[in-house]
Amino acid sequence: MTEVGIVGLPQSGKSTLMAALTGAPLSLTGAPGEAHRGIIPVPDPRVDQLSEIYKPKKTTHATIQVTDLVGAHGPLKKGELFTPAQIGHLRDMDLLVLVIRLFSSDVVPHPLNRIDPGEDLNLFLGECQLADLILAEKRIERIDAEMRKGGAGKKREDLEHEKDGLLAIKEALEAEHPVREVELTPQQKQMYKGFGFLSGKKILPVANTGDLNSQTETDRLHHLKDQIAVWNRKCAAWDLGDPLLVNARLEYELREMVGPDQLESPEALDYFREVGLEGSSQSRIVERAYASLGLISFLTAGEDEVRAWTIPQACHAPQAAGVIHSDLEKGFIRAEVMAYQDFISAGSQAECRKQGTLRLEGKDYLVKDGDILNIRFSV
Repeated sequence: MTEVGIVGLPQSGKSTLMAALTGAPLSLTGAPGEAHRGIIPVPDPRVDQLSEIYKPKKTTHATIQVTDLVGAHGPLKKGELFTPAQIGHLRDMDLLVLVIRLFSSDVVPHPLNRIDPGEDLNLFLGECQLADLILAEKRIERIDAEMRKGGAGKKREDLEHEKDGLLAIKEALEAEHPVREVELTPQQKQMYKGFGFLSGKKILPVANTGDLNSQTETDRLHHLKDQIAVWNRKCAAWDLGDPLLVNARLEYELREMVGPDQLESPEALDYFREVGLEGSSQSRIVERAYASLGLISFLTAGEDEVRAWTIPQACHAPQAAGVIHSDLEKGFIRAEVMAYQDFISAGSQAECRKQGTLRLEGKDYLVKDGDILNIRFSV
């Protein structure tokens, strides 16, 4: 399951956004580094349409697991943004959703006693680099210690190859470039897979607003966008997009008031528009997360269940089958494939067969977003 970390400075609205997205209880307590998890269903009208057609016993959307980490309590000092426990959790995430505060509040003070979204961005990215640099330097020290013990052969060659990649990573981080920029060999990528470098992950900025009709907040948003551009000019590999705009508090309260299925209703949209937003953030965050991670969904449909399954782009049919069950990948023979739109136009699988839009594909077939699959297999 795709795992997304909701990150940012304390009091930025991370926990409120988590509750708004997942429906989990709003938790504002816990020890620094403690993980609170929830599940977001991936909105997909294709699943809903297929359910209308098949009337299945069960309908299952794809899901994303979201993790919110309790931040530091009290005033914040440099180097204190991440606890060791937080870093351990963050290294396991596929994507980091960075919540940056635009709103003012006398009740919820900023941990640095100022509202400066550009500087919050700088602090977060700087702390990511620092954590990665410490990790790389410690591993280099351990490699040097192992090599001083002597010995030759493949183990020494592997250690030297690992060190070469870490030295390149260290050089990039010292130049304020992310680990994502460094060109590594397939062997080095495998070596560092468990390291979970924070600046090696895609980061999705989210601006948490109070009221964008306020000139103060509009100015803060412009400042944040300017600072994002600065980081992208430093190194294109940061690839920080325009921040998504949310009002986490309003979205959480509306979810409680009208229900999660009514956040795009006319009544709810009126509330969002009053504070300068177009609507709920859930679908937009999920869409950007999928795009950032290079994910797509394929579908299975029948009387028992209609379901969406998450796979990476450029995924071959046997590996897609393995997402359903490992036996389907091991015993893969062929995949019956219909494009979603072909199925909707035809009205049924039988009609797709008549029209020639139901195809049999083999092991080399790359599954496309929205494909409806039926796997033929034998074990």
